[in-house]
Amino acid sequence: MTADPRPAERDDTDVVLESRRYVLLEDPTGYAIWRVRDEREELIARFDDSDAGLEEAIERWDRIHRHERRGATLTALAWVVGTLATIWLVFTGIVMVWAVVLINRREELDPATSFFWRWNAQELLTVLPTAFMVSVGLYVVIWMHFRRLDE
Repeated sequence: MTADPRPAERDDTDVVLESRRYVLLEDPTGYAIWRVRDEREELIARFDDSDAGLEEAIERWDRIHRHERRGATLTALAWVVGTLATIWLVFTGIVMVWAVVLINRREELDPATSFFWRWNAQELLTVLPTAFMVSVGLYVVIWMHFRRLDE
């Protein structure tokens, strides 16, 4: 990597493609892909000033941009999986402690508690693990799809 001046400080550059984190610029010496972070900019790759160089730069840009979008998708899905797992475990623990307390009390359930136990608790104990497993499955399928695209 060469020590090029920052793209923002150069007057002789044109933006070819731009995303939130990367920019593909054309300058008098060719094409360059830069990673843009806050106030810092880092050169990723430089390409010749020719049609072949432009094609290479756009191909590399597409790969970088795809990875950027994939990372965001997988990160969001990982948060969903983690959140569902946490809710499932906490809710299951609450229901189990509640069930032990009710068994030890050996009393008749009042109507509100009976409604909660029969409908809400049982449905959530069915829906939460299902949602968790579906989320994990989606994560794996999407991850495998992205890996296949990279081959």
